[in-house]
Amino acid sequence: MKANQPSKRVVTQLRAEATQPKLWERVEGFVKLSRPASIRLTPTVAKRLNTLAVVHGTDSAEELAKRWLAERIDYELNLIEKARRQAV
Repeated sequence: MKANQPSKRVVTQLRAEATQPKLWERVEGFVKLSRPASIRLTPTVAKRLNTLAVVHGTDSAEELAKRWLAERIDYELNLIEKARRQAV
């Protein structure tokens, strides 16, 4: 057996766990369908966002905005969590 290969016992255990959905990790974006939301942008901001979407190679300005929002939300929540841990 190669050093980097899992043992047969581990492979069997992982296969058994893979067939139990209750053990699966929840992944955001695949758990629920998203809720429609709208954000009003000024024409200038909308145009700039469209330009940036092209530069970033995304399919649409909406996709880029959603990605940026998700990244920023994760960043902010991580900061809050770090601050809470330091306060304790």
